[in-house]
Amino acid sequence: MSNLLRLMAFSSALAEGDRDAAVDRLRAAAAKLPGSTDLVLVRAHAAGVNRADVIWRQRFAGADDAAKARSSDVWKQEIEPMFAAGGPFVLDHHLIYGAGQSGGAPLGKGLIRIALFHAEHNPTPEKIDQMERETASMPRYIPAIKRWQCTRPDVVEGPTPWTYIWEQEYDDLTGLNGPYLMHPSHWGYVDRWFDPEYPEYMIDPELVHTYGDFVRP
Repeated sequence: MSNLLRLMAFSSALAEGDRDAAVDRLRAAAAKLPGSTDLVLVRAHAAGVNRADVIWRQRFAGADDAAKARSSDVWKQEIEPMFAAGGPFVLDHHLIYGAGQSGGAPLGKGLIRIALFHAEHNPTPEKIDQMERETASMPRYIPAIKRWQCTRPDVVEGPTPWTYIWEQEYDDLTGLNGPYLMHPSHWGYVDRWFDPEYPEYMIDPELVHTYGDFVRP
């Protein structure tokens, strides 16, 4: 399995009234990419931290399939022009990643949440291993997380050297804002990797927290 994640902004020249149509056009093109097994491409909520305007997460059967999709005529003729000068989108972050640690089944509709962060404060192998295990344990204690994946990226393009993608699906925004963000396994265990007041502090304060509602085809 191989995943493509793109977080993007709308071009400043694109009128608000044309933005939904641009997202629909990109989604229709992405759905035609060969080898695709799953596609979520949505406008993000206005809240968040370093949020995107649009979240595009697409899954392919394998790395070869993902590479073929990015070299296809659909990619070159329909998708690339939307990110070129004068196009409707400005690419902020582009990542390619495998399965990593994951669980749950994709929802027919719900809320996708993407967190990007990078471990750069004394990231020893022991600390990395513990942080990964504790992050991946959260879905066992927080049933509001319906599907999840915690992964190190294979490819990162953009201004920040992200080392992790922490991706979840919820029934709705209530599951993210309530059971997840307020759960003691989040604040009592995982948050200490992000808080400079803790000795375990490892994650740089610059991160992405963005989310949006989706309906799968």
